[in-house]
Amino acid sequence: MKSKYTVCMIICSLVAVVSLAGALLLSANSYVYKPFGHPHMDSIFGTDEKKIHINKSVTVDGTTVTLRQAYTDGRIAYLLLEATFKTEISLKEDQDKLGLIIKPNINYSVNDGITNYDPSTRTASFIKIIYFNSQAIDGDNVELTIMGISIDEDTVAPHTDLIKGTWQYHFKLTSVAQMKEYTIKQGDNNMVYPLRLLVSPIEVFAEDTLNNRIVSDTPETQLQQLSEELQSMNENAYIVMKDGSEIALIGLFTVHITQDATFEGDALLRVTSLDVNKISKIYIFNTLYTFDESGTLIKV
Repeated sequence: MKSKYTVCMIICSLVAVVSLAGALLLSANSYVYKPFGHPHMDSIFGTDEKKIHINKSVTVDGTTVTLRQAYTDGRIAYLLLEATFKTEISLKEDQDKLGLIIKPNINYSVNDGITNYDPSTRTASFIKIIYFNSQAIDGDNVELTIMGISIDEDTVAPHTDLIKGTWQYHFKLTSVAQMKEYTIKQGDNNMVYPLRLLVSPIEVFAEDTLNNRIVSDTPETQLQQLSEELQSMNENAYIVMKDGSEIALIGLFTVHITQDATFEGDALLRVTSLDVNKISKIYIFNTLYTFDESGTLIKV
């Protein structure tokens, strides 16, 4: 009898532990995404695409900011954050938007991203885009510090500080988006000579060298010339899949000239379901490429 009682207690205990674990897991991942009306961002956070669930909250003077989710290919990361305010925030319709002031970090730069505010729940949602300076972030610890929340006004002034405080987060980022790396033999096309091309569901990244083909007095002039060159050459860039379908690249390259006379350029791909292993050809820099087994792009 005692043995049956003991077995029952063990089973009941196991059920309780499993139920508690399930409840905690459900609680951690049960965040309901509120669409931004932005096809690219909504396709990442509003669907079943693989994401990193973080759900870390910090409260300062009644304002709680929660780092909800992340999506990264190891070089760019999209962060979804949510702020709940103690009192309602008054915004001028179509003129003001809330913003998070991110402390500068030596390891990455931050894009403004997009924002939603729901006055009925006093809750704002933010998506921030982080560009890491190193080659790849995969399983690494990341530090994010928010120094305040602002109202960006449609005026000359850049923003007005709304709430001051420090919300700090430490979290681990693991790459969940496939990335394919290609190399291009220098001189394969007429003007732009990429040394390396990275393609993931959320970006195309080109690394290049100036190679004395741009001659100007200042980095600012170099930047302008490169931007104009890439703009004219990348307007119709696209990817051809093995099934024959084509995927257009969205947006023009943004160019960064580095101290060692190289530049880096980014373009958004915005197709989170892309299988990079099924790419057949890439049309970029006015040239159609396929690639060999080593990953070297070859002109078609």
